Amino acid sequence: LITNSALHSAAYDEASGTYTLGFRQEEQEKEYEIETEGLILATGYKYAVPAFLEPLKDRLRFDGQGRFDVARNYAVDTTGREVFLQNAGVHTHSITSPDLGMGAYRNAYIIGEMLGSEYYPVEKTIAFQEFAV
Repeated sequence: LITNSALHSAAYDEASGTYTLGFRQEEQEKEYEIETEGLILATGYKYAVPAFLEPLKDRLRFDGQGRFDVARNYAVDTTGREVFLQNAGVHTHSITSPDLGMGAYRNAYIIGEMLGSEYYPVEKTIAFQEFAV
């Protein structure tokens, strides 16, 4: 898995059955090559708002880039308590948004928001490290 790298060149050597790939690591601004026998190209993913939400669009909040404006409680509606989002908030809730390991937490949190009180216990502190006195 190669992150923050741009592919600039690719060549296939039929004799050896290998690919030579030329990359540039963008943060380090360094060029490098990799030789491999196989490739998996994961070129990214762009989320699109599902068409079935069109009738609700005037009740939903979006940011300046057209993405859902996801609140801390996972709500995306104008009242903050009616429409909740799962798995499409990487831009607001980081990589934990689609993380299945966090699914139980998200579900418990959203159910508590919908009911107005905590139904399933949600851990308030999960870190063993503290940065303050």
